[in-house]
Amino acid sequence: MNMDKIRLAIIGMGRISPNHVMAVKNNAETFELAAVCDLSDENIDKALVKADYTAPVARYSDYKDMLAKERPDMVAIATESGLHAEIGLYCLE
Repeated sequence: MNMDKIRLAIIGMGRISPNHVMAVKNNAETFELAAVCDLSDENIDKALVKADYTAPVARYSDYKDMLAKERPDMVAIATESGLHAEIGLYCLE
């Protein structure tokens, strides 16, 4: 049986996001990091370096744009907690 990988996108590339990136990397047979999103390119760079993730990944500063273009199967919301509900509800739409 050939199963496609789960395409994961991460919204928010702050202090917890390297853990999500490493989880994707450590489970590469199941997951693919489809895209990452943060208002800061520097945050994206730091998180990917910390996770030792060197594969190419689409980068966005607007999560709505990212979701429309990438259409991921799953989203990890790693922003400050006060934004989780708003972003989560948008993702469900």
